[in-house]
Amino acid sequence: MRPKQIRVRWDGEGDFLYVTFADRDGDMVRTQDGKAMIKVDAAGNIIGFQLTGVSKRGKGASPLIVNLTPAGEATPPP
Repeated sequence: MRPKQIRVRWDGEGDFLYVTFADRDGDMVRTQDGKAMIKVDAAGNIIGFQLTGVSKRGKGASPLIVNLTPAGEATPPP
């Protein structure tokens, strides 16, 4: 399998971390748990996400677990 490239960008002023899987147009959508915004393309594929307040988590904080299911969609079974 060919490795995939991602882009990670930090906005220190706004305290946002952006992660992009694909460089194409999409819309930002809230997630069910409200911890992130996801970027979805016209087909509904997740092509990136954005986290806020990451710098405020502090050293030694527990891992941030984010559900990337868009708000309003059914959560897939585990």
